[in-house]
Amino acid sequence: MDKLSQEVDTALASGTSYGKWKAKQPIVKPAVKPAEVDEDRGILDNCRWCGKPFNSIHGAKYCCERCKDEGYRHKANERERRKYWEQKALKEN
Repeated sequence: MDKLSQEVDTALASGTSYGKWKAKQPIVKPAVKPAEVDEDRGILDNCRWCGKPFNSIHGAKYCCERCKDEGYRHKANERERRKYWEQKALKEN
């Protein structure tokens, strides 16, 4: 039995649909190994967005412009979402 079938069976056994059950599950990111120092090329670090190892120059946190843009966009969306819910909570009280 594959993983999806097992998850569907688990959801149905708990009395809910697969979509509702999956939405309640925590998001698990893949394990990323810690940064290593390479004497010749500088610091070997992992990209914050995709997790790919790269040589960090001047403390860069993303491996490429695409990952950097995606990371910044994600952070901005999270800030806006948090701001929206904080304002909504203040209006209700």
